[in-house]
Amino acid sequence: MKKFFLGIGLVVALGSCYNDKFDKLYPTPVTTVDLCDTATNPAKFSTNVNSIITSKCATAGCHDATTAQSGYTFTTYAADSLASARILTRAFSTSSPMPPTTSTQLTACEKNQLYYWLSHGSVNN
Repeated sequence: MKKFFLGIGLVVALGSCYNDKFDKLYPTPVTTVDLCDTATNPAKFSTNVNSIITSKCATAGCHDATTAQSGYTFTTYAADSLASARILTRAFSTSSPMPPTTSTQLTACEKNQLYYWLSHGSVNN
């Protein structure tokens, strides 16, 4: 009888063992970075703002080195930061917005990043 209970106990003990994969049971949480949320991801010149200005402002016929519309070239950090007050005024203007309505407009996310950078000192970061 003792052998019977010992056998049952062994079967139960071995039957309940299994090989778990820790990473399958407890996966690393996926965290996404919202570039538009400047409260948790502050906009930086090198990672956000430079590409916005290059693609929307420093284009052929506008503020590139060749055209320099209204005397502004937005091809370097120095030029962009010197004109930061002008960029702030024109990019968020309702009467004469930049870029012009005939060009590709800034998205809400781009405006958010640009505004953050401009209103926090236009730092070269």
